[in-house]
Amino acid sequence: MAAQMQRICDGDQAQWSPDSRKIVFRRDEKIFVRSLIDGQEKLLSPADWPHCSGPSWKPSKGSTTIAFACRWEAGNGIFIVDEAGGEPQKVYDKKGACAPQWSPDGKTLVYETETNICTIQPDGTKNRIITYFGGVQRYPGWNPDGKKIIYCQGTTENGPWEIYTIDIKGGKPVKLTQGHSDMNPDWK
Repeated sequence: MAAQMQRICDGDQAQWSPDSRKIVFRRDEKIFVRSLIDGQEKLLSPADWPHCSGPSWKPSKGSTTIAFACRWEAGNGIFIVDEAGGEPQKVYDKKGACAPQWSPDGKTLVYETETNICTIQPDGTKNRIITYFGGVQRYPGWNPDGKKIIYCQGTTENGPWEIYTIDIKGGKPVKLTQGHSDMNPDWK
């Protein structure tokens, strides 16, 4: 018998907690965590922060740490916050940083800038540009062993988009699609 779909809540950009008992998601440009057991929700991004997006749960067992991005008129930043709440800690706020995703081991974040894909440690150290090619690189994600990054590349910020992979150490990217692919690749 096929499982039936069940509406959980309003929002988008959702991601499961490592124990699959909660989700983190965006609603009205704010970041929330929701218990799937009792439906309780908690606002994680400060109420006066505009344009929050891209929540990503650290994948370690028992993890309560969530990364997300926030955009102001002056630029974007990446932050981490505990699911219990509190003041988010700044990871990086230069070059339009957004769309953070945790590595499978939970030790590194990959993120996009206005044109490149970069990695950084959650304490803000070891910031490194991974892609520095022509066009615009966006929507990064990790392969399951954390050795490669998957991303989209377009000739402009409006596309057309193709999907690529690149070794985490850098090097030449490998083009996976041809003919104007969709965006937001996910390697599971």
